Amino acid sequence: MKEKENTGEGIIFKELSCEILKKGHLLRFQARGNSMHPFIKDKDIIKIKPVEPLKLKAGDVIFYLSGSKRLIAHRLIKKTKGKEDELLFVTKGDSTHGFDEAIPSSSVLGKVVAVERDEKEISM
Repeated sequence: MKEKENTGEGIIFKELSCEILKKGHLLRFQARGNSMHPFIKDKDIIKIKPVEPLKLKAGDVIFYLSGSKRLIAHRLIKKTKGKEDELLFVTKGDSTHGFDEAIPSSSVLGKVVAVERDEKEISM
């Protein structure tokens, strides 16, 4: 799930989302895209909570700032080590074929803790 392109609205959303999560608050918004279908569908409401990256495990859906500076919610596939033992996360959208570019743990903003659809909430 990706946020809106680099429109004024998308830039504001990115800045506010980062700030809300960095301050330790829950973030709730309408997801856009189909990369996590059927787990998260376009226009579902998702809830993100801040998380310590070291506590994440394979299977978690994480919310992060990609290398192209886009906000993405994708499933954590595995943790690996980069240069100088930097902790990297490999992610993938549930409905995509390839893995995403590995991201440093410092790019992780939070973890998806609930999905709302048809007035029902699915907690993780």
